[in-house]
Amino acid sequence: MDNYLYSSTCCSRKNSSHHLDCRGVLRRNGRVRVEGYCAHADWMRGYGKLNDFEKQLGQARTGSLLYMIDCTSTEIVPWTLVEVNDKSYAHIKVLKALCKRIETALER
Repeated sequence: MDNYLYSSTCCSRKNSSHHLDCRGVLRRNGRVRVEGYCAHADWMRGYGKLNDFEKQLGQARTGSLLYMIDCTSTEIVPWTLVEVNDKSYAHIKVLKALCKRIETALER
């Protein structure tokens, strides 16, 4: 087992009954570096493992979200996906989607 970032393997362990959050792993990795428990190259390798784990986690969450949307969006109750990088844009998009749904309902 790698001793430079002992908790990275715990964080990504598949059949674990508990889940360590990555912020704790980051704190421990920082402590390992500051207190001199490992070489700089080993410490950097630990951060590479964290980045890989976060990427895998993001892909799994995105896949789960898209699956949920595909399974639950219906003609009667459709999903409207709203990008929230810009609050004003998000508010306008929600209002436009709502107006469109109301207009469609009134035409029936």
